[in-house]
Amino acid sequence: MQVSSGNSVYTLIASMHRGASATSPEQGAFEVPLSNKSASNRSDQELVAQFHERMAKQALDWADTDNDGRVSRPEYFHGQERLAELNNAQPDVATSERLWSALDPSGEGSLDAEEYREGLERLFPVKVGHFDQDYVERLRSRAPDFQIR
Repeated sequence: MQVSSGNSVYTLIASMHRGASATSPEQGAFEVPLSNKSASNRSDQELVAQFHERMAKQALDWADTDNDGRVSRPEYFHGQERLAELNNAQPDVATSERLWSALDPSGEGSLDAEEYREGLERLFPVKVGHFDQDYVERLRSRAPDFQIR
């Protein structure tokens, strides 16, 4: 499949401009660039690396309660407990143990942003994908059905 600006998922989403009715982040407003020039200038590998970096930063920010730039094992487990509570679920200690072992394979006991990113790359291997042009057009024709309010 040929990768081009005409068949990327980004152009499908970027071309669906949200209405001006939502005016704050709480209402779901966000700016979507109507041009995909910046996205098309990045390689798939750069996009994947950027995804993992953002994911690691968010995870680090969530779990690093003492703000030392590292997530310790107890901080990680406390963060998992908070996530379970937010989702009205019981913490899954076995899964948290398995994930922590994958994030910290050396057993050091804490992670900085780079180590967190590397661990997330192992846990969540992703690739950039593209729809074929026919599928993009079919989705665009259904765009009114997908309005977000």
